[in-house]
Amino acid sequence: MIDTNQIVEKINELAVRHQALGNNLEDLEDAEWLEAEAQGLISDYCEQVGLQVEGFPHEKRKLALDNDEYDEDYFCKERFQLYIDILTLENEVVAGLNWHFVNSFWPGEFNDNIDFIESIKARIASGVFYDLKF
Repeated sequence: MIDTNQIVEKINELAVRHQALGNNLEDLEDAEWLEAEAQGLISDYCEQVGLQVEGFPHEKRKLALDNDEYDEDYFCKERFQLYIDILTLENEVVAGLNWHFVNSFWPGEFNDNIDFIESIKARIASGVFYDLKF
């Protein structure tokens, strides 16, 4: 089984580096990379334990072998973020990992985990934040 404590530790390491960055262009690029790395840890966990949302990513990867519709653009950062957000609403472990990521990278952004979950629900329901489907 995957050790989620190792994921939390890695997120902590990335968050320390993220907090140390400034506001210049190079630092902003580094921040984006660190954020993507942390989200990648969470999405990798989700994939490894077999979690899917409407066949994403497992079944869609199989379809990609014979279907140009599922090219590398389909497997974009935004779609993986939506994947994590939906699983955050459905899976307690994913919710904990995602909350830890957000709270470590942007402390004080949300009052608590409930506020965080409500923001995800609103983001998904808006139909504006995510301009894609599975």
